[in-house]
Amino acid sequence: MRKFQPYALGLFIGLVSLVSLTILERFPDPKIFIPVFFVWLLIVGGIAWIFQRAKRFAKDVFWQVLATIACMAGLIIVVDVTQVRVLLSLLTAGILAMLFGWHLFSPPEVSHSHKPLRRFVMTVWVFDTYALVTFIFALGAFFPSSFLFILLNLFAGLFIGAVTVMIWREYFAAKVQSFLIWSVIVSVVTMELLWVLHLLPFAYTTLGLLLVWIWYIIQLLVRFHFSTRGIQWKSQVRFLLVNVILYLGLLVFFVRWV
Repeated sequence: MRKFQPYALGLFIGLVSLVSLTILERFPDPKIFIPVFFVWLLIVGGIAWIFQRAKRFAKDVFWQVLATIACMAGLIIVVDVTQVRVLLSLLTAGILAMLFGWHLFSPPEVSHSHKPLRRFVMTVWVFDTYALVTFIFALGAFFPSSFLFILLNLFAGLFIGAVTVMIWREYFAAKVQSFLIWSVIVSVVTMELLWVLHLLPFAYTTLGLLLVWIWYIIQLLVRFHFSTRGIQWKSQVRFLLVNVILYLGLLVFFVRWV
């Protein structure tokens, strides 16, 4: 029976998340939204905290669970299309279920050698970052205030700096202090990009994609810099060139200029 426990827990977390997200999606009234959100956060976050205290989860997993709940709830709030909100709810419930089930099968001491798990965790962090910056761009559009956006920008910079370190720690078993300087650089660059992009006449979902795309490439190159081989520029030129072409193609052919 013990070997089925991760499946059962993952299924439970997924069902609780799906029910909570369905209520949040259908009843955006703050009187319903806020209590349901905090009950959901308390149940899922509390279970993650218990496993983290029992050394079944790494601390990074606990923080990723909380970040996923908060960021995805924010994204669902600002999405207008009902079908997309439903899809995001299903995706979020599945992500949380897999985070619990997969990490219980892979104890913290072997997570660094588990390549599929590393990639999944990194993907979730990237999607959480997209959800957060999209939410921030939406707030900037709904409540146009330079002071408010500066505060949101600072928060986004801190969050992205922390997420960047979390991703690097999936690949290098080193202390946070080892990545501090580079994470500050990435954070500052991202805040500059966030400020510049919010001035463009694009939808907030598009702005989130444009920002996360650049941030992902930057943190990827810095991650390669940390490796023993360093950045192999000859092999990265094609990768960077393809991304530049796709980025410009997105701006020219797919983005609606208002």
